[in-house]
Amino acid sequence: MVIFLELLLIVVLGYFTGIIFGGESSIILGGIFWALIFILIQMHTKQK
Repeated sequence: MVIFLELLLIVVLGYFTGIIFGGESSIILGGIFWALIFILIQMHTKQK
C-alpha cells in the first residue's frame, strides 16, 4: 500500500512539474526526477 501511494505521489508530482515547465516530454522528465528523489530519500533512511 505504501509503495502504491509513493508511486501515485511521484506520478502526480511529475505531472504537475511537467505542466509547470511545459510540454508532454517534461511530464516524463518530471516523473523521473521525482522518482530519483524518492529513491535517494529511501536509501538515506535505510542507512540509518
